[in-house]
Amino acid sequence: MFRSVVFFLIVVSSFESYANEKIEVPMDMSSWIYKEEPTACNLIHAEVPQGKFYFRSETNNQVTFEYELANTLNVWKTAELSLLEPPWSELHKVTEMSQGYKRGTSHFLFRDHISETLKSAEQGKWLQLSLHDSSRSKRLDIIVPTIRAQSPIAEFIECKNRLPSMTYSDAKDTFIYYRSGQKTLSQNQRAQLSALAEYIHWDALVTKVLIDGYTDSVGSRLGNIQISKERAEEVAQYLDKLGIGKENMQIRAHGSRYPMMTNDTEKGRSKNRRVMIRIVRNNETVVKTLTQHQVTSEGQ
Repeated sequence: MFRSVVFFLIVVSSFESYANEKIEVPMDMSSWIYKEEPTACNLIHAEVPQGKFYFRSETNNQVTFEYELANTLNVWKTAELSLLEPPWSELHKVTEMSQGYKRGTSHFLFRDHISETLKSAEQGKWLQLSLHDSSRSKRLDIIVPTIRAQSPIAEFIECKNRLPSMTYSDAKDTFIYYRSGQKTLSQNQRAQLSALAEYIHWDALVTKVLIDGYTDSVGSRLGNIQISKERAEEVAQYLDKLGIGKENMQIRAHGSRYPMMTNDTEKGRSKNRRVMIRIVRNNETVVKTLTQHQVTSEGQ
């Protein structure tokens, strides 16, 4: 343990030079922890002087890897995530897996091929982060062991598989857009609603589903009210078929009122022909449902 502490003191003091370096997190200070949140799963490496490393998933079909740099490392502008063989292997292969996207001054996000990276880590591969300055003339490689990681990785994957395929930010406002004259849901629209229903079933905080139908300005006002009502009701019927009870829904028809874009162009009209589905959690206020008398009055 004493040697590990001395090692880190030497490493930290050498950051000022920013020479091409390779730093290996000592195995006796390397461990991975599984942590579950209400809407996300995390696989976190024990914090070390080089910063924070963790895998994160907010949906069942996406895993990211994130690196939060220590303050002394803010000189680095780009990063790559690679796999490499552990030191006891006869192989010395390094396989680049993902390019990092810098967020703010000290945070890299990796999105591509992270599920494959995680699977390889479970099988014993180690991780390497390669950091570069803006001119790419200086480089720092940080090697992160994955020893004793199999059990927390398995817990993380199990947690990820329980997540829905949408995040709350994706699900809270869903738009179904219609072709001119279209009343029946397409196959793609049904798939979109199926993903939304999966999220609603998963999120215990959802108490209401608001379904609002809209049209473009083509046609009569009363006719557009009717079309928007039919579209909204078909969406409600399909969600009901998927197990979202109608007692939890509020359906409203607005016709050509409240356009998203101008009705003077086809592009604008295509955005105005829509059904918007908004999910409401138990800490939000629901707008009072329009009565049939109000809907009819609006169309006159």
